[in-house]
Amino acid sequence: MSSLPSELERAVKSLWSYVEPLLTSPTEGVRSRPSPSSSSSWTDSWLPSSLRFSHHKTMALPPNLQILIRLAGVSGAAAVMLGAYGSHSLRKHATPEAREVFETGNRYHLIHSVALGLAPFAKRPQITAGLFFAGMLMFSGGCYGYALWQSKTVRSVTPFGGILLILAWLSFLL
Repeated sequence: MSSLPSELERAVKSLWSYVEPLLTSPTEGVRSRPSPSSSSSWTDSWLPSSLRFSHHKTMALPPNLQILIRLAGVSGAAAVMLGAYGSHSLRKHATPEAREVFETGNRYHLIHSVALGLAPFAKRPQITAGLFFAGMLMFSGGCYGYALWQSKTVRSVTPFGGILLILAWLSFLL
């Protein structure tokens, strides 16, 4: 029986053989995944056949829609970082109301970051993504601003952000 580090190394190399072509040429459209060789495929030994990598086709998004996925990733990362800040630093110097408002804004920010990642699948992705992005900026930004600076002016934009988020969800129906 081989050691765990060498098994892990083989697993990573096998996974990389599937992921690397998608990263190096993401705009080629539809293509087949590389065929795993029977001698080096670590999945053949322990995965049931229904869970092994298949040779089905995958589709890359056009470049103008790939930016939406990247924007969703940056937005999600920002939501996680702001959530960590709110959980650790804000607890020390904010009122309970400010913490609650911050958590609400953060929750909506994270949920709608995921929804922004789904915008490329809408019939009109630029409209959907624009509404989600503007809605997150206004709603979550207003909540963050109020929680951090107790600015009622900043908080006054949150209802408009909420309306934009509702319209973004409805834009999937277009």
